Amino acid sequence: MPQKDPPKAPFGSHGGSPSKYIQIKGRPGSLELVIDPDAPLINILEELRQLLLANTTLLQHASALTLNFNEREIDRLQYKEIHKIVESQNLTVAGIKLEPEALESFLEGEFGVPVQIQQVASQTRAAAPL
Repeated sequence: MPQKDPPKAPFGSHGGSPSKYIQIKGRPGSLELVIDPDAPLINILEELRQLLLANTTLLQHASALTLNFNEREIDRLQYKEIHKIVESQNLTVAGIKLEPEALESFLEGEFGVPVQIQQVASQTRAAAPL
């Protein structure tokens, strides 16, 4: 008996129900996945698999995506698992978005010491009158 393709669903939903853990935003030539900061990793991975499989036609028009973790405290394991699923659909990760606190937490985990991100204000120089 031939295997059936998964049913097609509108982008941003699967099985007729809206996404619970991942919001997808379309960009010209790419996509942005906004990941729920409080969702368990296993739920994110399962929903990501379902979303990508259910929307293969739309994904043909995007070659890259941005992962938006917002304030989620991300680590290497989480990123690697998400990255594997993305690559399995012949997509690449073009960028990652994080809130400064989430970046600090990630770096503290990597380096084992407190980290503080400093905002540097850009200085503009006024042109001297001639």
